[in-house]
Amino acid sequence: MNSGVVMDFFIVLFERFIDKFIGLYSNSWQEILFFMAILMLVFTLLMLVEVVKSGYEGSTLRRLLRLERNIVNDLISFLITHSSLMVFLAAIMSLGSTHIIAKGIRDLLSFDLSLYLPGFLHFIVFFVVLDFFNYWVHRFMHEVPYLWHIHKYHHSAVEMNFVTVSRDHPVERAIGVLATALAIGLTGVPSENYVLFSLLFSTYGFLKHGSFNLSWGWFGKYVFQSPKDHWIHHSNLKEHCDKNYANNFAVWDHVFGTYYQGDVINKKIGLPSEDFSKHNIFQLIWCFYWDFIMSIYFSIRRKAMVVFNKIKV
Repeated sequence: MNSGVVMDFFIVLFERFIDKFIGLYSNSWQEILFFMAILMLVFTLLMLVEVVKSGYEGSTLRRLLRLERNIVNDLISFLITHSSLMVFLAAIMSLGSTHIIAKGIRDLLSFDLSLYLPGFLHFIVFFVVLDFFNYWVHRFMHEVPYLWHIHKYHHSAVEMNFVTVSRDHPVERAIGVLATALAIGLTGVPSENYVLFSLLFSTYGFLKHGSFNLSWGWFGKYVFQSPKDHWIHHSNLKEHCDKNYANNFAVWDHVFGTYYQGDVINKKIGLPSEDFSKHNIFQLIWCFYWDFIMSIYFSIRRKAMVVFNKIKV
């Protein structure tokens, strides 16, 4: 049998699994490849700018050429994240639970602002609402012990580079589906897919995780989170802990009291008491997932024992 026919069969089978079981619709492979090609062009240009602006030694280019473990893990995570494989892993590792809940949210909430707003303005409202929910998802990832086991995967990076932005655990992506479902339920699905915005915010994500020490003045402090403020979020200093949660709009940190007001800058990032730099990406995904499952199991077990002992008495 022709190998191309076999490959087409498995691609169709995989896409049907995504559509039927999860209830999501992935982009076509052609669209994904086109977007990735443009993204790679932007990525290459940013690497060159970073070398000129910040120097070669701390640049993403140097780390790529040396193929250090940290950036290899980030690169694999980048490829997984920007393909349908992330959707597949998220569904499997969450047992499809978040996607089922998300479908329930979309069925329950059916507001559609596209009936009242022009396409571009509808998109802006959707984006602001989504960013608000993403702020709280990110905050819960840090402040809820079960979820921290998952989010530690992102913070296990010991060096910042452009592709660290894609170091997300599949379970975290699965939980993020709930934020998207809430935003869609409250505003409706934007009628237009603004590819330019997708590219701009992918570029913005690269900038926040590069070696650019940019504060952007009041704009970076109150409007869009600056690379400097996001670096503080990744810092392993205790006083930087649980600060600067904003994904995009810095205003959420000011409104909810999580903006770091100090002046201390720390170049060291990662987890202060643990070093995961020698593990490959699949070991990291599994060990953090196992910790997540075990923490839930032992919590349920403790609570069940308390109830059992009360009934017994």
